[in-house]
Amino acid sequence: MRSALSYPRSGEASDPATVCDVLATVGHDHLKPFLEKYDRWDRRLSDVEKQRLSVARVIPQKPRWVVLNRSMANLDPETRRRIETVFGRDLANVGVLNIG
Repeated sequence: MRSALSYPRSGEASDPATVCDVLATVGHDHLKPFLEKYDRWDRRLSDVEKQRLSVARVIPQKPRWVVLNRSMANLDPETRRRIETVFGRDLANVGVLNIG
């Protein structure tokens, strides 16, 4: 899980405490026990969980821009609010291009 969150960087370079904080921020507390587990997360997680994971991946990297390609359209209201909060708080200085 830590490698999936750190992609494209090495998972070993990511601080476990930071990764746990990021998981909590996007509502993935239930994945904390799997932090050191290697798995095919693309097959094990639901589409919503994968969306949250992609946002979680962006938080510590703080890129200049994030491109969202219809990624918010299929989210439930709670997940959508959570992600909007992340972009308003944790990623407030990141440019967002939402293609929808």
